[in-house]
Amino acid sequence: MKQIFRLASFFVLACALQPGLARAQSIAFPVANQQVRGAIKVTFENFPDGGFAMIYLDGTDLKNLKQATSQPFYALNTLEMSEGQHSLTAIFFNAGNKRAATSTVNFTVANTVIDESAEGVKLRLWTNADIINDRLRRYRVSAESIGKIEGGPKKDEKEAESPIQPYIPAPLDYQVSMLIRTDVRDVALTDGAANIRSVVQLGYQRQRSTEENILPGPPTKAPWGSWGASSDAGKFLVKTVTASGVEKNATNKVTTLPIADLLPRFPQGTVRPGSTWESEMSFLGTIPSGSAINVRAPMTFVSFENIQTPTGVEKRCAKLEARFALPLEVATRIGKEIQQAVAAAPAAKAGDAAAAPAAGAAPAGAAGAAAEFATVTATVTREIWFDITGSQLLRATDTISAYYEEAAVLLAANATEEVEPYKVTYDVRITKYLDDRIPEPTPSYKAGAGTAHGRDNVRDPSLDKMKGK
Repeated sequence: MKQIFRLASFFVLACALQPGLARAQSIAFPVANQQVRGAIKVTFENFPDGGFAMIYLDGTDLKNLKQATSQPFYALNTLEMSEGQHSLTAIFFNAGNKRAATSTVNFTVANTVIDESAEGVKLRLWTNADIINDRLRRYRVSAESIGKIEGGPKKDEKEAESPIQPYIPAPLDYQVSMLIRTDVRDVALTDGAANIRSVVQLGYQRQRSTEENILPGPPTKAPWGSWGASSDAGKFLVKTVTASGVEKNATNKVTTLPIADLLPRFPQGTVRPGSTWESEMSFLGTIPSGSAINVRAPMTFVSFENIQTPTGVEKRCAKLEARFALPLEVATRIGKEIQQAVAAAPAAKAGDAAAAPAAGAAPAGAAGAAAEFATVTATVTREIWFDITGSQLLRATDTISAYYEEAAVLLAANATEEVEPYKVTYDVRITKYLDDRIPEPTPSYKAGAGTAHGRDNVRDPSLDKMKGK
């Protein structure tokens, strides 16, 4: 018996010294019967080195397969799932593609279940203390759009044999960088509301190059062009809103400024994780310019999270999420804006995989009208981290995903061959965060320098700093 005990002890010690020897791969989060909300990161323990995992939701049939991943985590959006109990299964494979282990966990989606045991908090855009507080804030905004164009007329056979291919035209690919100043004024002076002003202090944008450069090999995206001034620079927006975000009035509401307009609406009372309410939202479907989209959609208080500001100060935040599909008429409007942008792009060079006519342009026999859509969709995800005690937005991310497929049309009025319909995928990601760093002083414009009244004016960071360098 003692010998068996020693052997068992030796085996346990060997396993402890070599964790991968005995501990099988498994799902580490969520744990069994845990309640989850919003977008979660499923994590795995002892993920096989060089291997991968097949992820299944609610069963292991092929229809339940979600994704194969080589990373020790998997992003799962529970807002797209029904409330109640679900199961998640991960089948792990080692570097030799041999099945190593299987792990299943049952969990509960509770997006609409309020956690009564959690602390109740009031979310406010401003407080009465702001009458005397200096609430000037600086926000960094970066936005990027990525377009993918497929389909269209087939290339000439001789061109298809050419080993030289030009860049794929990318009229939808933009990057925008802004510095926005926001301040709270006139607190509680107008109908119990305050004026919140947002000014685009600096704005830059760039597009992928439209030069007809040629590269050997398959088509590729063109390089980014140089940065130029954004047309939004100097524009401003003033909103008169209550502390809970009810809008009383808006002036100078320029159509492109929803890129800077992130003032969510909150319930009057206390909220807890699981609380859901309707909120007005403004955003842009396309960049750098496009019409404002104003919708009312559900917003969920997902959890409490601690976030660090650029200066390292830790803030306790309420993480809020809204994920929804836009109505068909709104999705169609975004699709038409994208279609016009592509049609206005310079014609592709001969041999291009997406040769003219450009997407959205009228094929022969279409009487000059833009093609109709056979399919068009657009979805929005908005994530907000709101500083509870500071009554301010700390970080926000918008993701807009649009897709359309044009209806097939004849190549010519008297032709029988149909043109392959254009299929366009367009994604926009906009990130906004509070920058609490103090700007560097400038050597010029030092009013009253060397006197008791001397003060240093400040200058805004350079473009490199705006881009995070």
